[in-house]
Amino acid sequence: NGVPLADPAGGVRDLHAAMIGTAGKETLITAERPTDDGPAEVNLVLIPHGQRAETDMRYRDEVEHREALVHEWSNGRLGYLHIRGMSAPQVRDYERDLFAAAQGRDGLIIDVRDNGGGWTTDILLASLTAPAHAYTIPRGADPDTVEFDDYPRGRRLIHAYQRPVDVLMNEHSYSNAEIFSHAIKTIGRGRLVGTETHGAVISTGAHTLIDGTVIRIPFRGWYLPDGTDMEHHGAKPDVDVPQLPTDEAAGQDRQLKAAVEDLLKRLP
Repeated sequence: NGVPLADPAGGVRDLHAAMIGTAGKETLITAERPTDDGPAEVNLVLIPHGQRAETDMRYRDEVEHREALVHEWSNGRLGYLHIRGMSAPQVRDYERDLFAAAQGRDGLIIDVRDNGGGWTTDILLASLTAPAHAYTIPRGADPDTVEFDDYPRGRRLIHAYQRPVDVLMNEHSYSNAEIFSHAIKTIGRGRLVGTETHGAVISTGAHTLIDGTVIRIPFRGWYLPDGTDMEHHGAKPDVDVPQLPTDEAAGQDRQLKAAVEDLLKRLP
């Protein structure tokens, strides 16, 4: 945008400093490159991303990488879905991604690792526990190609999934992500893989005081049917697989691999 990077005293000024305040804005980058006829000026118009946008792109890249691994390890039989949080935007993402991830698959890995919680467990359970009371054959369709769970999506409040699932969780699964994990195990909807969740389930909310201090207080306790308090008692995995620092450094996801192997064993 007209700010030279060449330092009159020699050397080059800090490129990062020149880009401050340009996130989300059209930014003109002018450079020179050598040609047979001498230096030629090149102008590029870029829109730099901010930190949040970069975080989102890195997140999507990681999810797509895990999805590709699940397809590879299962020979295409399993789908993969990560639930980032337990709020309304993530429910919309879930329903969109569920159809894309599960269509044509025999089972699904649902990942709630690193999920900070929210309030949507019962909406997700409505999707995952919808009874298979009927299936439909559209007019003109070949009955031999219809699956047991073919059903008009517009007739349900949320897209239903009735095939086998495994749920991935870890020590960074908090609050409503823990309630979800507990529920999957309690009702026998699927198996839990990974490490025990954090054990932080108190329906809390944050309030900022006049001096800037932030306080959080519990509003209700959450208990399993047998009376176990979910606070300080995280959801325990059926298949306990720690993810070690050496695994992270090597780019290996032992928990994901274990979930794929466990779910494949349960498929017909």
